[in-house]
Amino acid sequence: MHFDVRTMLYMVLLVSIAYIAALFIGWRTYLRQRQMQWWLASTATLAAGGVLLALRDRVPDFVSVLVASQLVVASMWMMLVGCEYAIDRVPAWR
Repeated sequence: MHFDVRTMLYMVLLVSIAYIAALFIGWRTYLRQRQMQWWLASTATLAAGGVLLALRDRVPDFVSVLVASQLVVASMWMMLVGCEYAIDRVPAWR
């Protein structure tokens, strides 16, 4: 069986959109929880990076590889900050 990477990236994008919607509803419901804001931003950034990775060979390599990779790394950092807020730790960068 052959897996198409671009199709898997589109599926990740669809799941990310559903996750973004769920996080947005949770963020609006529990306004005082900062980790929800960071997780929402993380997922949106990851989805943007996934879109750019899926558009490889259709947009310039600088955008599809370098910018997308930076977005994915930034997304993981935001997820870490959100997890630190979830366990009531002050993030290391503050």
